[in-house]
Amino acid sequence: MKNEKIYINNCKLVKEIFSNNFNVGKKDSIVVGRNNLRIVYAINPKSKKEVVFSFYDKIVLDGVYTIYENSESAVFNSPTVFSLRELLHAISCKETQSLSDEKKAALEKSVKKLSETEIIIDCKEEYKKRGIDKEGFYCGKLLDLEKTSGKQAKYSLKRAISVFEYAEDLGQIIAVPPKLFMCNKSLSNTEEVIKIKRYLISRLETLRNPNNSVYETNISYCRYGNGAQKFAGLMYDIGIERNDFLSKASWEKKIKKVHKTVTDILNYFVDIKYIYSFKESLDGKKNVIGVEIISDEDNKAYVNDPWKL
Repeated sequence: MKNEKIYINNCKLVKEIFSNNFNVGKKDSIVVGRNNLRIVYAINPKSKKEVVFSFYDKIVLDGVYTIYENSESAVFNSPTVFSLRELLHAISCKETQSLSDEKKAALEKSVKKLSETEIIIDCKEEYKKRGIDKEGFYCGKLLDLEKTSGKQAKYSLKRAISVFEYAEDLGQIIAVPPKLFMCNKSLSNTEEVIKIKRYLISRLETLRNPNNSVYETNISYCRYGNGAQKFAGLMYDIGIERNDFLSKASWEKKIKKVHKTVTDILNYFVDIKYIYSFKESLDGKKNVIGVEIISDEDNKAYVNDPWKL
């Protein structure tokens, strides 16, 4: 199956969940929107123990929704059935990518975790103030799947994905063409590269959205965060942390590697005219700490509509 559109859930609730800003089995709340609307949610894993999500888990969730939206299921309300190979292709946007044992294990682990975790979303107050004529309450597994038996096992999506139903109501789901993921052939579709592509596209689409009041043109690799999240930035957000490296030299080497991947992707975006330009961001010691997206001097656009490229 060919996916004509790639979907990314960009709502604040999903960002909180996959940044692990919650207490297992207890009610948590976040403030959303310009009017500081409060929603309450709870994460309940099947094991009743601690559950830790990753940025890759979020990508897997986006991948299943992408398969659903590109299938006949979305039109005829029929079950969505997919294999891990099809899920990999929805994630990488490369239909020829092979499903290695390592990739298969990573997908199985993520799907199992999402399938065994329940979420409750109480957004009645938010919906009332936004004028959304719906109940404002969702409850179900992050992924409600049924696995078929056999050597070529497949998964059947039993019901809608709650966090996507919520994001749909708010209009906070990004839809982009696969073209954005088809960077130069020298850039392999490793898990890390896939994460960086999706992170950059999410940031750029947020920057392109005229309804956003904050225009953040700088993409930092690592910086001090706010609140419970001590560190933030591209590297920390996708799961690359300083504590994973034994020395300062190895950490700095990793930053350079990530920067190379980022610039390869952004140069591709410049070539296809998705963005106008970008430049390196440097600290006081002239070390690269991120990139800054630059606007077109004529029309002041930082990011162009990817559907018109």
